[in-house]
Amino acid sequence: MDPDCNQVADKSRFCDMAKTLEGILRDLDASCIIAGAQVLCDDGLRLWIGDKATGVRAETVIGRPSSIVRPDWSVSPAAIRWLDQTAVRLYPNSPYARSRPRELPDAIREVA
Repeated sequence: MDPDCNQVADKSRFCDMAKTLEGILRDLDASCIIAGAQVLCDDGLRLWIGDKATGVRAETVIGRPSSIVRPDWSVSPAAIRWLDQTAVRLYPNSPYARSRPRELPDAIREVA
């Protein structure tokens, strides 16, 4: 982790912002955790997370639901949940992990 990145995300903002993929990516960025998402056409969504010092430390692909032709990945509970849980596991002492609520909002915990 970059020692100059000691910003603590506003806890009250988490529940509003983390309901979207963009929101959680912004919160991770505020803690100097790098992450990204890439749409893989018909194959789903590739997510990755890491930091400047070690690069990508974890990645996954979330498959496109077969019943949905064009999923709205920006509000995908599975993507948001994976990024959140992986960030807390890999960076437990980060400002992100320390500032997040113990429980995620119900909409994020539910399976997409």
